[in-house]
Amino acid sequence: MEMRRFGAILPSHRAMNPSARQSFHALFAHFEYRVGRVLLPLDQTAQEPAALVSTQAVCLELAREAAVCIYRANGCQKLEDAVTLWPTLNALGELKARYRRRGKLDVMNADFLEALGRATLAFMDERTAPVEWTPIPAVKDGSEPKVSARVRR
Repeated sequence: MEMRRFGAILPSHRAMNPSARQSFHALFAHFEYRVGRVLLPLDQTAQEPAALVSTQAVCLELAREAAVCIYRANGCQKLEDAVTLWPTLNALGELKARYRRRGKLDVMNADFLEALGRATLAFMDERTAPVEWTPIPAVKDGSEPKVSARVRR
């Protein structure tokens, strides 16, 4: 069974382990990496979900609302509490619907929420699949060898 959401096909619950638990803070660190530090810079000294998103974020209001919605949907009490796939995606979907009803869902906001959804899928998938590291030989120009991660299915 597959579901369409966030512009991608989600595999069935057997393929992605929705019960695999990762921390809220780790999820947002992954968002910062995947979405970009310009769109979603983090304040590493923050003690609450809204403050985790730096004031320099491009979509500050939306990013902070997303942080709070994800935090609450997963029943978090602190930033290191665990989050799971489906409550996180549901929180993003509900936030998108709320912005649409308010008339605030422009192209930038919609793309930002879609990017968070894709990053959530990647985060949960990377954390639940076994990773096999394979070194790639150095380039002839003398640069450092690269490392490739291949996810085994």
